[in-house]
Amino acid sequence: MVKRDLERMGFTVTGIKRINRKEFDVVATRGGVIFNIQCKNNWIDLSKIEAERALFVRYNRSLTNYYARALKKERGREHLLKQELGMDKVVHYVVSRFPVIGADPAVINYNQIDRLRFAGQAGA
Repeated sequence: MVKRDLERMGFTVTGIKRINRKEFDVVATRGGVIFNIQCKNNWIDLSKIEAERALFVRYNRSLTNYYARALKKERGREHLLKQELGMDKVVHYVVSRFPVIGADPAVINYNQIDRLRFAGQAGA
């Protein structure tokens, strides 16, 4: 679904799945920028979370920490994408199926994937 949405927004989705045994979920390009997107499908029964606020807070904190570690890992291997695609700029995102609340603009809820339409542009 993420690949389809990116193509609809004018991205060129590459066929990159692996480089040097390192896996990538979705790698796309647009305007000379590489977009490295990790797709996370963390699902939970929303009725349980709605019933217990503390459970939601704990789960949300767990996901935001997990996503922060995933982004750090991706930044540490962005040189592989630069070398493979011959471009200098890489931006990293996590697209989460489960809505998370956090301050990191690189973590996007799937229902807000259209935000990527303006990502990587000057001033965006």
